Amino acid sequence: MEREKSASRANQLFRKALFGANHPYGMEVTEGHVDTIQQKDLFDYYQTSLLSDAEFFLCGDLTEAELEETLIVLNEIPLRNGNTPNTLPDSLMTPKILEDRPQALQSSIRLGNWSIPKSHPDFLALSVFNTILGGYFGSRLIKNIREDKGHTYGINSSLSEIGDRTYWVIGADVKKSA
Repeated sequence: MEREKSASRANQLFRKALFGANHPYGMEVTEGHVDTIQQKDLFDYYQTSLLSDAEFFLCGDLTEAELEETLIVLNEIPLRNGNTPNTLPDSLMTPKILEDRPQALQSSIRLGNWSIPKSHPDFLALSVFNTILGGYFGSRLIKNIREDKGHTYGINSSLSEIGDRTYWVIGADVKKSA
């Protein structure tokens, strides 16, 4: 059902265009992929990868007794040392993907590109810029595209991170023209 939503489909196609169809972050997971998973695969993943280099953070007004009880439970979790990281293939960007959906009531548009990483000295300035442009409901994109022009109910921009890659995207769902 999620694949039928134009916004979800646009997000998937955007990642496919950004990373490439054969890259793990651009690959489309289907029911067929799920059907190939065997119990042994899950067990192997549990034994080697689940909770590798895990970190737990607690916050709140815990009493000393609650903290001790929580630590007892957390200490029972079988933490594992991290494996060597997987080397991901290079991204193979496709400039444009268009999927015609005649039955859809609206069109979903995604526009974006690679961005600078959080470690870059200009990332904070970019983050402020993104917030002003489209990062909240009173943003410039909302005022211009929604309020002034009436093209969409919602439009936003965001800086996203997946793995060690950072990208910037603008997203809008617009009424389909007749």
